[in-house]
Amino acid sequence: MSHSNKNAPVLSILKILVFFFLFSSIATLYAQDISVEVLDADVQEELSNPGSFRIFITSGFTAAVDITVNYTITGTATSTEDYAALSGSAIIPTGSNDVIVDVNGIVDDPFIEGNETIIITLNSVSPFVPINGAANTATITITDNDSAGIDINTTTGTTTEGGGTTDFIFTLRSQPTAEVTIPIEQYDNTETSGPANLVITPAEWDTGVTLTITGIDDAIVDGNVVDDIRTGNPSSADPNYNSLGNNDVPDLEVTNLDDDQQISIGNRIAFEGDVGTTTFVFTVSVDGGGNADGDIDFDYDTVDVTATAGDDYVAVSGASGTINDGENSTTISITVLDDTVVEPNEDFRVIISNAVNANITDDNGLGRILNNDGDTIGIDNVSQAEGDTGTTDFIFTVSIDGGGPATGNINFDFNTEVGPTTATPGVDYTEIISGTGSIAAGTSSTPIIVSVTG
Repeated sequence: MSHSNKNAPVLSILKILVFFFLFSSIATLYAQDISVEVLDADVQEELSNPGSFRIFITSGFTAAVDITVNYTITGTATSTEDYAALSGSAIIPTGSNDVIVDVNGIVDDPFIEGNETIIITLNSVSPFVPINGAANTATITITDNDSAGIDINTTTGTTTEGGGTTDFIFTLRSQPTAEVTIPIEQYDNTETSGPANLVITPAEWDTGVTLTITGIDDAIVDGNVVDDIRTGNPSSADPNYNSLGNNDVPDLEVTNLDDDQQISIGNRIAFEGDVGTTTFVFTVSVDGGGNADGDIDFDYDTVDVTATAGDDYVAVSGASGTINDGENSTTISITVLDDTVVEPNEDFRVIISNAVNANITDDNGLGRILNNDGDTIGIDNVSQAEGDTGTTDFIFTVSIDGGGPATGNINFDFNTEVGPTTATPGVDYTEIISGTGSIAAGTSSTPIIVSVTG
């Protein structure tokens, strides 16, 4: 027995009403469309900050269930090269009105590529909610921070006529697609020399390439010469760098220091003191009495001769001095140690070397420490038999007190004289005599002979 289908139309009507009710509820709840907008539209490449899209229910109602919104990404920016990949879908969670899609991992690269775009386009919603066709796309722009340019670590340097060099490091502001050649168009060939151009490869764009310029020697006292070295138009298969001109590359200024000036050091001879120290001042001067053309730098050291460093003076090693530009000389001070010891005069030397901007004609300054501690002398007595006939020599000895050797020749006068004695000149001994004597340097005594009558 079959059932009657007389209720089928009623059921169909009920299904339509239920579907209509649900659709109306969803339409009312979601205001019939989903839109997208940009929260952070402009992203600076060097900041690596995220840009943001906002996908939202236009009416402002909140979702009764999770809503999945699918989207596609287009634009001139490349996923993973310029920014982190996006998943392609986002969920507006239950109870929320929107979802934020962050564009992370903005890459700060070294290439000139212009501003790039990231475009999000909504293409489906589940459960179904219409997409607002007037607001279904949004765009983020990544601003490129790279440009063509050439930098130099410094534009001034110093060389010397003795072949001294100076270095300039050239770098690029972005990584080129091909080598960049920079002409070096002008040198003063009497003062400096260097390569005709400089080539920077793409791999060296940020580490740089060094331009080395060398000073040229001459025999002319011409002072320090400034060489203005011009750079030319860069060339490259990279159109960004090929479009640069010579005004985009700084010119260089190199000063070649003249080494044909001449300097010398003088001697210093002075007495030591008895207590403390004495300063010996040596003068280093420009030969001929002229003034220095530019600073003249030099090194100096002390060297023992007969004086001993530490006992007689304070040694100096690896010191430096300067005759300033426009001045004729400078001084070197050496400390001499005082004493009260009787000793010979003692010598040390001050040696100057490594002059910059001058030649050295006399590198050797003599320091002579004159002894100020004098010897004392005395004469002894003589007692001996006179003899019966003829004469007998009475030998008197003049000697240094203490018995040490004379530090130098010691000269003295002597004479015999009538005094409160019982001997008579001409009868008991030779007539009154006078003369000079000397204790030679290095000896301790000398004799005086008086003839006594037997």
